[in-house]
Order: sequence, then C-alpha cells, then structure tokens
Amino acid sequence: MEARKDMDILYGKNSDISFYLSKISKGLRNSVPLEKLIFGMGKETGNTDIQDFALVFAVAKRSGGNMTEIIDRTIGVISGKLEVEKEIDVLISAKRLEARIMNMVPFFIIFYISVTSPGFFDSLYHNFLGIILMSVCMAIYCVSYVLSEKIVNITI
Repeated sequence: MEARKDMDILYGKNSDISFYLSKISKGLRNSVPLEKLIFGMGKETGNTDIQDFALVFAVAKRSGGNMTEIIDRTIGVISGKLEVEKEIDVLISAKRLEARIMNMVPFFIIFYISVTSPGFFDSLYHNFLGIILMSVCMAIYCVSYVLSEKIVNITI
C-alpha cells in the first residue's frame, strides 16, 4: 500500500503501475491473498516475470521459508534475465540496421541506374519475358525481406 503512494509520486496517479497497485490495495482490503493479486496483475499485463514472482512468493509463503532471502534470490534471477535481454538487444541492434540497409539497396540501385542510364530497364519492363523475370525477382525480394525481419527480430 505504501508502494502505491510512492509510485503515484514517481509516475503520477494515471500511470499503469499506480492503477495496478491501487487494484492490489483494494484487493488486500477485501482480504484477497497478496499472491493471487500479484499473479492477476501479471496475467493482466502479460508479464511472465510478475507471474513467476507471484508463484515463488506463494510457495515461500506456504513453505514458511526465509521470505526475504527467497524474494532477494527471485529478484536476482529476474534482474539477470532482464540484463541478458538488454545485452541481446544491443548485440542484435547493429544487425537490424544492416538488414534494413540491405533491404533498401535494390531500390537505390534501380533508382541510380534509372537516373544515370535512361532506357536501360526498357528491355525488362516493356516486354512479356522481362515482366515475368522482374516479377520473379520481386517475389524473391519479398521472401528475402520477410526472412531478414524474422532473423533480426529475436524474442526472449
């Protein structure tokens, strides 16, 4: 309940965290177990880390273990996971930029040739065989684009 007040000051009363913490405060006043409220918050936000924390919290509460040690260990595991996600994101960001540049290269080449050599593409775009060839090339380009997007969009 105190955390809600702090979050209201830090992020404002209309922030998502304040909304969920006020929901938890209301649930606690209605005698709903804290672990259920935290798990519900994790489900609503779609955050598996919150759900995992709620499960660990529930087990620690039931088993009667050292709650602070268990929570500290859980926080360490979750923060380690977040650090790994950030590291992967940093490592892959350069490859994302490369992929986006490589996806634009064919258009720049076509533009450059069209400007510097007018009529160069007439044989490709003004007869039936050229249209089929360029359509196949466009399909290959589209497949390559989709593959490059899938390769650089890593989800953890």
